[in-house]
Amino acid sequence: MAPTAEAEEAQPSVLCADGSQEILEICQTILKADGYQVFTVSSGTEAMEFLQLHSVNAAVIADRMSDIDGIELAAKIKHFDKQVFVVMHCNTLSEFEKLPCVDSCISKGKGPIALRRLIASLLQK
Repeated sequence: MAPTAEAEEAQPSVLCADGSQEILEICQTILKADGYQVFTVSSGTEAMEFLQLHSVNAAVIADRMSDIDGIELAAKIKHFDKQVFVVMHCNTLSEFEKLPCVDSCISKGKGPIALRRLIASLLQK
């Protein structure tokens, strides 16, 4: 039986923004396996353009991208929609842990299972 539009709308959605195609593919694979709608973009500019057209429940963003740093992107996302959970996906956590525009941080070194658990806890799925 094919899912209905209602069932698809009920799926929590996650936007992943990272300059690394490999990281995007890993995030998409692991989060889709948990039943999330996953959208990927490779820059901060693309993330903001996407959010102007679509709403999401969470955004997993890289700390550094070619066009914008993660702190600036996190602040823009929160300014645009305070309800979006912003997760900073970074190499070192210390500088991002206490920012008001970041709901949670996770080290890329922790791996995809840790990201899966974090998103589930934020969205309480």
